[in-house]
Amino acid sequence: MLASLATMAAMPLWLPAGPGGVDDIVLAIVLTPLLWAVPFFYACLEPELPRCAAVLAALTLGQGLLVAVTMG
Repeated sequence: MLASLATMAAMPLWLPAGPGGVDDIVLAIVLTPLLWAVPFFYACLEPELPRCAAVLAALTLGQGLLVAVTMG
């Protein structure tokens, strides 16, 4: 859940701006179910749980760091 929320929060930073010059925040909100489903099914299907936890933690920290650097 944290990985998907961090990715959704960081999506406007790495998505290109729309034709009207507006950040694509709507795309991040619309893709939220997909952003939740991918880490969930990865966690369910990964045979090595420690590796799964490390990948999801790195993803969450990376996206969170991107947001923190941009905001701060």
